[in-house]
Amino acid sequence: MRKIRILHTEWSDGWGGQEMRILAEMKGFMAQNFKIAQDDNACLIECELACKSGAKIANYALNAGFVVHYLPFKSKFDLKSIFSLAKLLKERKIDILNTHSGIDSWCGILASKLARVRSIRTRHLSAPINPSRLNFINELADFVLTTGKGVKDAMIANNRINPNKIASIPTGIDESVFAPNLYDKNECKSAFNLPKNAVIIGSLGVLRSVKNQQMLLNAILEIHKIHKNIYFILAGDGPKKDDLERFINENKMNAYTKLIGHINEPAKFLCALDIFVLSSKNEGVPQALAQALFMQKACLSTNVGSIKDLYDGSNFILYENSLNALISALDGLLSKPDSIKNLSQNPQNFVRQNFSLEQMCAKLKNIYLKLSKN
Repeated sequence: MRKIRILHTEWSDGWGGQEMRILAEMKGFMAQNFKIAQDDNACLIECELACKSGAKIANYALNAGFVVHYLPFKSKFDLKSIFSLAKLLKERKIDILNTHSGIDSWCGILASKLARVRSIRTRHLSAPINPSRLNFINELADFVLTTGKGVKDAMIANNRINPNKIASIPTGIDESVFAPNLYDKNECKSAFNLPKNAVIIGSLGVLRSVKNQQMLLNAILEIHKIHKNIYFILAGDGPKKDDLERFINENKMNAYTKLIGHINEPAKFLCALDIFVLSSKNEGVPQALAQALFMQKACLSTNVGSIKDLYDGSNFILYENSLNALISALDGLLSKPDSIKNLSQNPQNFVRQNFSLEQMCAKLKNIYLKLSKN
């Protein structure tokens, strides 16, 4: 039976959508391997991880049963990391290296050249990449993956990436977890101590500037003046937590606004909501929005990055990235209660057919197979 060994590298020590995608892929292939292990003609994808000591993704990967290696990843030309990684690639007989952040991509792709191992640069963010010819690491990779079509197009246009060496594969959602029929809404509302009769508006994501939760709080402050029967709940942790809490306290929003920190069961959180809102300034294809769509929630999102990849023309509301646009979109939805129900009942076949974990792993497997044959 053929095996392809993949080593993922991650410089970040946080736990957000990027890290979750890496682990989701690894677990997705692990589950597939169990199913096809008896097929002699099948190809197994075996994944390992290299990250910094203390990185949150390490614990999640270890608990899931994966091999984890630790490297310093101090800078993009960290010689210790580069040579240690090259040695690791040879010792572990790695077929393909898949890098995910800036520093580990520099170290990893340079190490892959030393070890003569195929490399992939996965770009998760939608922020523009410096077009300087000194920023050549993406071109040096054997293949580039992005999580959204807009990012792919930008890298071809601005960063000299060969169109034949790049593909967009959005993050897949696990339908065995994010399925509305698995949960009871009233039980989920009780679990998060939410009022029974209020319209629950929520958001989920790392609390940092790019997610723009400050604009969302500003909108909730104004919306509450018009619609008293709302309650806002924000899940996630991050560097903006103290600023957001300060804003809530200063504006006396505690009676209808709550920050609950990091959650381990996002599907239950989403089940408790009536409306999901994404307020990001930049995104690839956001997992939280895709998850909310799988949970059949009425969703609103900024029209930035590759978010439109999830849009079929009617399955959620897109609004321009401004406070006034967000207030207008929320007000329009809350003013017509039936519209919340209608939006949540829109057929979600589009997201299921294009953004499931099974679809993501199938597309990735095809790329891994092609690269390993070259």
